[in-house]
Amino acid sequence: MKKKSNVIFTVFLAAAFAAGLGACASKQKAATGPEATRAPETKPAPAQPMAQGTVEVQPSAQDMKRQQDEEAARQQRIELEKVRQEEATKAAAAAALSPEKLETVYFDFDKYEIKESYRVPLEHNAASIKDHADAKVVVEGHCDERGTEEYNLALGERRAMAVKTFLVSLGVKEGQLYTISYGEERPADTGHNESAWSQNRRVQFSQE
Repeated sequence: MKKKSNVIFTVFLAAAFAAGLGACASKQKAATGPEATRAPETKPAPAQPMAQGTVEVQPSAQDMKRQQDEEAARQQRIELEKVRQEEATKAAAAAALSPEKLETVYFDFDKYEIKESYRVPLEHNAASIKDHADAKVVVEGHCDERGTEEYNLALGERRAMAVKTFLVSLGVKEGQLYTISYGEERPADTGHNESAWSQNRRVQFSQE
């Protein structure tokens, strides 16, 4: 009887031991299964507060003073350049030859010879033209209304050539002078008497 109890107890221990081994194996299997290889979940980092808008930095009093000084200097340069340009324009105008200021030469009826009284005025004209070596001057010959158109054109040309020749003899470069005859086409006085005709028999000057 005692021997039978020992056998039963031995079987019980064996069964308990086997059950314990099975439980350990299950735990080990669970630890090494798919769930064990999954990385632990990480909590998302807390959202950072949004950056505040940039604050505009106001210029210092020193910066504002420097800007004002720079602007004042710029305006001063502009005004100075404007004055210089105006002065240069005036100087150029003063230096330029004004043909309308040259003396006009008048002639007797049907003549193209230069009268003695016009030699000194023509000398002044020559001096002015020589002072402006780059100037191109037109020597215009004119007549009164008497005579045919063809005759007056030829007479006007002779008058213009007489004045040009005299100016060249005084040292004016021939290349500065150009002659043209208008005959009776451009009267200075539109009257029909000797007073008007005497003003139309002339040589005057213009700019090319």
